[in-house]
Amino acid sequence: MLYIEDVEARRPAIWLQPGDLLTAFDQQKGSFNSWIEDWKGALLSVITNQVMQEVQPDFLRETLSPAINTANAALNFIKNKIDSLVTGGSTAIQQDVVALYMKNNFIRIYIDDLDRGWEAKQDDIKKIATLLNAIRDICGSTNSLQFRVALRTDVYYLVRTSDESTDKIEDKVVWLSWSNHEILILFAKRIETFLGNNVNDAELYSKKQPEIVKSFSHVMEPRFSGQGKWSDAPTHRVLMSLQRKRPRDLVKLLGGAAKAAYQNDHEIITTSDLRGTFSTYSAERLQDIVNEFSSEIPQLKRLLLAMKPNVTKPHKGPRKASESYLFSQSDLDTKVSNILSSNPVKFTNNSVVSARSIGQFLYKIDFVIARKDLESGKVDRKFFDQSRFLFDQNLDFGYSWEIHPAYRWALQPDNLDILFDQISIDEGD
Repeated sequence: MLYIEDVEARRPAIWLQPGDLLTAFDQQKGSFNSWIEDWKGALLSVITNQVMQEVQPDFLRETLSPAINTANAALNFIKNKIDSLVTGGSTAIQQDVVALYMKNNFIRIYIDDLDRGWEAKQDDIKKIATLLNAIRDICGSTNSLQFRVALRTDVYYLVRTSDESTDKIEDKVVWLSWSNHEILILFAKRIETFLGNNVNDAELYSKKQPEIVKSFSHVMEPRFSGQGKWSDAPTHRVLMSLQRKRPRDLVKLLGGAAKAAYQNDHEIITTSDLRGTFSTYSAERLQDIVNEFSSEIPQLKRLLLAMKPNVTKPHKGPRKASESYLFSQSDLDTKVSNILSSNPVKFTNNSVVSARSIGQFLYKIDFVIARKDLESGKVDRKFFDQSRFLFDQNLDFGYSWEIHPAYRWALQPDNLDILFDQISIDEGD
């Protein structure tokens, strides 16, 4: 979205993905510093060629290295090429793009999807660390090249804790995180703008949740006519309990419910429409993390499915850890140990497999989240990106652990009604 904003605002911007830098990935060998130099040469070469192809569509990629080995050399090459095209009256030149680059004195470069095929191996970490160091060197030599790099939280965490030089870029990191309040505002605005109503962002942001969710009544029942802990609960709290601090989760959940409402000839989304989509939503979210993280543990899907409770029917009284989605630290260690005894798994990077290392991994991918019951009666929940050091291999910070509700329908498809008695409603924030 930042790239699109730059393009729409007529600011020079380039979008790079791993395929654009494939040569650098293949050639990296040797010392840490030699990797940095390889990255610098590859980046400057790719940037120069990309700019020139925008300016002159029939421009043939040139082998610029080692001639283009500094930021100033790349910028001078681009300027001289553009000057010669303009004075030479080239018919292939895109005048509007030329004007764009001549008007601005910077080029912004976006790099995305660097975690593609990530296995958390030392070479994976080294690639990202040396890339960030190369970018820092380039930006230190000129203000005319600006980089924005997107990384997953867990990838940045491993790079940050493996390379001491990353402390020099720590103040440049922008964390993308959402509170429940912000997610509710986002969907309230989406509903109001769809209905053609003008929305003042500042006013909407200052409202309390009861005021914000009035917009939801236009498209869904305000109360959830379910059972157990969900009986007559505000529908927006049911929704917030199932999302993982990601707006796209609500897009998926409400998108499925809206299709069900249409098929059932309902004017708005009802409880039955929502309930009918929970299983599919849960299975898709489980598949999401399998797709995203199985490169680190190939047996991940089998591991996650083995985390289901062992109970097959509801019963009263306290549950054993094996019958619940809630765990103390020792209970989680025991649960994982029992799984590993019959379902061995292996980290792709050959890290030591133990109950604690697997538990830490489950927290990293937000399959389990930290939980603490406060004296006020509310529940304090923490995701990995909120407190990355909370699950320690050797220390216990007093939090218990729970499997996120988004995955529970996928783990227990044969006893769906039990979940309404087990899952607490999120109070929001």
